[in-house]
Amino acid sequence: LFTTRPPVTFMHLFDDSHINHPVICCSGAAIYDVNKKTYIAKEEISYEDSLKLDEFLLKHNITPIKNLGY
Repeated sequence: LFTTRPPVTFMHLFDDSHINHPVICCSGAAIYDVNKKTYIAKEEISYEDSLKLDEFLLKHNITPIKNLGY
């Protein structure tokens, strides 16, 4: 399965189903184990890089959509 959404937004869809394989989510930035409710792998941006990206986007008047997974 593949989705652009983070796990918190689609987990309720599997309440009545059983998935045997991980879900590729967040447009490919993460692989999520639906049964264990944990990330198997995820791509992250360092805090320092995120500050640089925020500065760049603000300079170009772009409002990003952020997924802040903790």
